[in-house]
Amino acid sequence: MLSYECNASERQLREDRERELLRQGSLEPLERLDEALMEKLTDAGMLSWLESEENRELLFQYLTLIAKATAWYKEPAEVYFAAKRKIMLASLELPDAAEVVAKFLEEEMATIQEAVFAMPRKGHFLPKLFELTERLSQEGCVQLE
Repeated sequence: MLSYECNASERQLREDRERELLRQGSLEPLERLDEALMEKLTDAGMLSWLESEENRELLFQYLTLIAKATAWYKEPAEVYFAAKRKIMLASLELPDAAEVVAKFLEEEMATIQEAVFAMPRKGHFLPKLFELTERLSQEGCVQLE
């Protein structure tokens, strides 16, 4: 029990340090969570969008939630988030990319939080949000008897 409490305490301290870095304007916490995405955002001219503390925090929350959901639900979550990533990256080409990305992140955060933190249906552990992607990923597989 002591090691669990110590681990939780260390995790909270680490998250607090990351948030403080974000408040100071650092992109390091975001790069640690998803370096490839950060490269795409900066290449797309989104640095001015990332100058906003609110936007950095929103992206940090989103990437943290992705990391947690992927750790909990593995492949179904990975497939879902890969599809959503394509949508977000496509929106970077729009003239109003900053507004579109912010709206996308806000809506996705709400959707993911509702699905992941809701009480699962009886007999199920996978959130409905990931069930379709789970079924689609299995359709391409051949079952051996």
